Amino acid sequence: MARIRSVHPGIWTDEAFMDLSPFARLLIIGLWTEADDGGAFAWKPKQLKVRILGSDDVNIEALLHELSKQGFILHYSCDGSEFGAIRNFGKFQSPKKPSRKWPMSEEIRQFSATSKIEEETVSQNCEIIKETVPHKFPTSNEPIPTGEEGRGGERRGELPSLRSGPPEPVEAEIMPMEVQAPDARSQLWADGLQRLKYMTGKPDRQLRPLLGKWLKTARDDCGLLLSIIREASELRPADAVSWVTQAVASRTGHAADRIRSEFQMPTMSLAEMDAQAAALGEEICR
Repeated sequence: MARIRSVHPGIWTDEAFMDLSPFARLLIIGLWTEADDGGAFAWKPKQLKVRILGSDDVNIEALLHELSKQGFILHYSCDGSEFGAIRNFGKFQSPKKPSRKWPMSEEIRQFSATSKIEEETVSQNCEIIKETVPHKFPTSNEPIPTGEEGRGGERRGELPSLRSGPPEPVEAEIMPMEVQAPDARSQLWADGLQRLKYMTGKPDRQLRPLLGKWLKTARDDCGLLLSIIREASELRPADAVSWVTQAVASRTGHAADRIRSEFQMPTMSLAEMDAQAAALGEEICR
């Protein structure tokens, strides 16, 4: 029996969600309505196709595989039946009186962030059919808010990433966690690329070569290029690509190079030229 579920408006700009194909995005929302309050649904592709994408000519098994590969769902078996679990389900949905219909082991409950929802009999013989969830999950730059599972924790902050969550347990190994500030290049290819996708609506395969071209023009100054992209995201120009292209060309010294060439000026940076101009202005004022 399908259920009414909540869709956070921030989902449309979530980095993990944007990486999916269009029908996979629609399918994950549809699976929310098919899942019980614990984030589990019966793994019956034909029924899911009819109930969610009945009028669309799509391969439902391929879409389920895409969601599994990207870490959105987990395929498992329990008591001879097959089920799917939705990642971070408890962080997005807040039923008033949550209850389970399908069995889950504690490990899979953690995957769905619904460990606190009780059931009469806890199933211990659930097994993951195929290891489709990578050890490390890419996440968006939006913070994951703290809050009680299954009680609308996401409403106290911004939308958590659809692929973020507790990592898989690592046996016989303790890995120290080091927190390092991302460098300018990492921020450019993460935050900068995300802002460009939001402004232009273009996919990664079109924006990455464009970023590389701008970097070449900017003489590999990642910090400068990132600041220009952030400025564009605040100003919202009609043509963001043209605006950034012109800004990069005018702020990377190429204009100064042309001036030096035409007037046979000695080589100096824009900062040095500004300093000399300021000093000359002070001397004239005296």
